[in-house]
This record gives sequence, C-alpha cells and structure tokens, in this order.
Amino acid sequence: MLYVTPHHHYPTTVSLRIDRRLELLRLYNEYGFIIFEDDYDFDFHYKLRPLLPLASADEKGMVIYSGSFSKSFSPAFRMGYLVAAENVIEHLGNVRILLDRQGNQIIEDAMAFLLNDGTIQRYLRKTLAVYKERRDFFCELLSSELNGAVNFAIPEGGMTV
Repeated sequence: MLYVTPHHHYPTTVSLRIDRRLELLRLYNEYGFIIFEDDYDFDFHYKLRPLLPLASADEKGMVIYSGSFSKSFSPAFRMGYLVAAENVIEHLGNVRILLDRQGNQIIEDAMAFLLNDGTIQRYLRKTLAVYKERRDFFCELLSSELNGAVNFAIPEGGMTV
C-alpha cells in the first residue's frame, strides 16, 4: 500500500504533480498495490481548481480515497468519508464495528442533513475567502517582520505555510 496526500502535502504544501500522479497509476497497474489517497484539505484551493483525485482514474478498484470534515467544517465533527471498491468498504465497515460499535447517529444524521441541503457547500465557499485572507496576512507579516530572514513560497492552497 502507498499512502499519498495529493493536495498541499504537510508540511511542504506541495501538490502531487500530474506526471507523478500518472506514474503512480502506471506503477499500481503494473505491480498491483493499493493507493490510499488522503485528501484531507481538498476544499482549500486559493488559485486553481483542485486536481481530480487518483480515484477518479482508478479502473481496478485499487485506490482508496478518503477525506475528513474535521479541517473543513469543525474538529468537533470527527467524521470523514471513504470511497473505495465495495469489498473494501464492506471489510473496513466490519473492522469499524469492532472498534466502535455504536458510532454517533445524531452527528452523522446532522452532517448528512447539512450536506444534502447545501449548507456545507455554502459554508466552504465563505470560509475559503477567510482562510485565503488569513494566509495572505500571515505571509505579509512573515515578509515584513522577518525582513528576508525566512525564505518561503506562498502556498496555492491548504492551511499551512
């Protein structure tokens, strides 16, 4: 199994280039390994649209794609999502039952409601502008207050500089 963070790798903030993504898909086709794609900050792109996940080009069901609402919505919502082949979902569901038999039905239902009625999407559009403003302010402070003592690139997305 190979673990990748395709957008805004922490701590470098570098995104996995398209040629490297394609090479990963070629290698997984050749060698048959699983790719676990943890796209924890997919929603935070300030310049360009996000790249499509590797899972979108997965023809063999060997890419497991995951995301979380913890960074985009609230750390209190310890909830994420997983996109994978049916047999993988079934197996991981059985493992989850062993670890957490009951889950939190109220929080899960609330998140489903917020997703279905568009609240999450509206919230993310608003917060994207706020986080971009915070990033820009922080980068301006780094430049002005440290006056060349620090070398950095302004990231195109994510929540890290």
